[in-house]
Amino acid sequence: MSVHIGNSNVISLPKSLAVAVVIMVALLLSACGGDDLETLSGMDKAVAASPALQTIEARKSNGTTVDPHGANVQAAAPTPIPEIDMESARKYLWVYLSKCITFAISDTEAVQLDGIWYVRGRLDSKHETGLWKILDNGREIEPYDQRAKNWLVTITGECAEENMQVMTTPTPVVTGSAYASTAIWSILVGCVSELEKSKVHASDNPSNAEWIITTDEIFVEALGREADFGVWSLSYTGVP
Repeated sequence: MSVHIGNSNVISLPKSLAVAVVIMVALLLSACGGDDLETLSGMDKAVAASPALQTIEARKSNGTTVDPHGANVQAAAPTPIPEIDMESARKYLWVYLSKCITFAISDTEAVQLDGIWYVRGRLDSKHETGLWKILDNGREIEPYDQRAKNWLVTITGECAEENMQVMTTPTPVVTGSAYASTAIWSILVGCVSELEKSKVHASDNPSNAEWIITTDEIFVEALGREADFGVWSLSYTGVP
């Protein structure tokens, strides 16, 4: 058998090989369904000719829809939350604690460590707020020490009176009468060397969270007579 290509080139094939080629071609035509291509609709032909449309049709058959124009559209990036500054960090604590107490923003101080703001009441403030962490750029506030945790319980408990009484009573720095009398004696003895520590007395005044200090009369050489040194008060926080 011979296969003619053009007018001049002739390739001779063995008869058995020629038969095999004819059979293979027939099988391929049968597998491709040549007759079926004739019956395809316009849409089916378009799908058959387009890999993109084939993908869309396949996803539709799985119950998903595809926007053919969305392949090249990137999802909008979430808007970043701006970082807060020191003033904002102090304000978050002020707003939170103001649910139960009245105090000023100036009563707070803050420091940033490893990107986290730590805020507390100033040491000279009459409110002991404890130390707090401002997280997630100001969207969350978390107690850090035990005092702050106690405040959290008080605030979530809607500022119950029994809790407020405990939280607003200053933590004593002056822990007893000896401490209080010694503190005042150390002030007076700088001017009156004759004053002995045993001549200074302190009594507790819990209603005002303070100690009341008095002295015995002693002879003051500089005055040439006996004298006492009045009545002193010393707060639980150690401020005379």
